[in-house]
Amino acid sequence: MTGTTTVAGLTVHDLGGPAAAPTLVLFHANGDSGRCWPDAAARWSPAYRLFAVDMRGHGSSPRFRADQLDAPGDVFVDDTIGVLDVLRHNAAPIGAVGHSLGGAALTAAAARVPDLVDAMVLVDPPWDTPVVVGPRRAVGAARREEVLGYQRDPERELARLREREPQWPD
Repeated sequence: MTGTTTVAGLTVHDLGGPAAAPTLVLFHANGDSGRCWPDAAARWSPAYRLFAVDMRGHGSSPRFRADQLDAPGDVFVDDTIGVLDVLRHNAAPIGAVGHSLGGAALTAAAARVPDLVDAMVLVDPPWDTPVVVGPRRAVGAARREEVLGYQRDPERELARLREREPQWPD
């Protein structure tokens, strides 16, 4: 990793790659951060200029403000559009990869701004999330309880996650 910067208000990790190469922006899943892409960076940095975003409420990016909590999906989409708009430079090609939450945010962003990226890869996008279907308070409450469980006993929850997803890299 070559460093971090702030783009459109979010933390973005510069994962390297040739300056003149096409840009590829990586958006992580819920509960993760832009630092989850080391395998992808090793594979793709020879051919692409790579950036990985800490989505709002994740990693080092800002947390949601109280006035954003009623429509967090809209905030994710606005943030995604903002980052991609800033990282597109000149007429250089730009692509984006979104995993889960990142895929949902990319889908909604591309629907709003069709020429936002030249290519998009969606990995396990959850089509039933607030990003796509609008706010669902019960889901938000369940997610909050899940996060609180991680805070109460992170080692136990991490062990459960490793058991449930043994193929995921550390």
